[in-house]
Amino acid sequence: MSTAEKHLQVVQGGSLQQYSREQIDTIKRTVAKGVTDAELEMFLTLCARYQLDPFLKEIWCYKRQKKDRNGQYVDDPNAPAIIMTSRDGYLKVAQRDENFDGLKSFVVREGDDFEIDAINDTVKHKFGTKRGKIVGAWAICYHKTRRPVICFVDFNEYNAGSQVWNKYPSAMIQKVAEAFALKRQFGISGLVTHEELQSEFIDIDAREVEPQKEKVAADAKRKFKKQWMERINALSSLAHDYGIDGDALREIGLAVVGKQDPTKWTFDDMDKLTDYLNVDHQQSVEVEAREVETDGDASEPVESEQKNLLDGEELPF
Repeated sequence: MSTAEKHLQVVQGGSLQQYSREQIDTIKRTVAKGVTDAELEMFLTLCARYQLDPFLKEIWCYKRQKKDRNGQYVDDPNAPAIIMTSRDGYLKVAQRDENFDGLKSFVVREGDDFEIDAINDTVKHKFGTKRGKIVGAWAICYHKTRRPVICFVDFNEYNAGSQVWNKYPSAMIQKVAEAFALKRQFGISGLVTHEELQSEFIDIDAREVEPQKEKVAADAKRKFKKQWMERINALSSLAHDYGIDGDALREIGLAVVGKQDPTKWTFDDMDKLTDYLNVDHQQSVEVEAREVETDGDASEPVESEQKNLLDGEELPF
């Protein structure tokens, strides 16, 4: 029996007792995957202290991964466990306190009439319909027996540039401000939010962002190869109609575009060869126009990259 599981049997008056051994095994396989016994014990203790339910994904563990020799992400047993929640997790902890007295927040944009009086714990924020770019967000958390906590967060410092930040910038920066105000007002420790980690320049999206970039690049390469093969097949068919075999077409390539190897022919090269064949035979043969779709930075590769990309492809001549 692990240390964490033994600990479950001796904790009195806490919600740790609600978990069966089967549930502990489920937690270790899902929201606390790869943690050590000591880390699991800490995780379960914080679940109990803040009464956050891991099965409702109110709290979870994150362990950074590392890349292996093949560039694939694998578990890193030496990485520390980071116990995480969300802004809603902080809010749930605060709302359980009888002295919680409300939370206010808003996004600040260029042109707003905005002012924080840090001495008197007040916020002045007015704006009309004409507003500029997002500057940041503020939040103020009230307590019945303590002074309010005011936080302002700068948009440029926390904008992760991810898909969700690009799509919902106002909601994301407002969440950051609220998380900080709630955490400071109620002394929540041992937990962090996704946004807080990003503020510390810890890229916990690496496992998702980098594979996504790799997928986009791979998709672009597949599209390029498909379009390139369609063009080389069309050029080969045109040459065949004129009685030109593969060896002769290669020689024409050397004479017209300075390249004998077809795998080095770019789309522009094949346009020139098509024009040369048509003009030379005084005919006009319609060839499907080139349309190469790209994603992001996936442009037509340079000659050396193109040759590697097309290596192993079966050419029509």
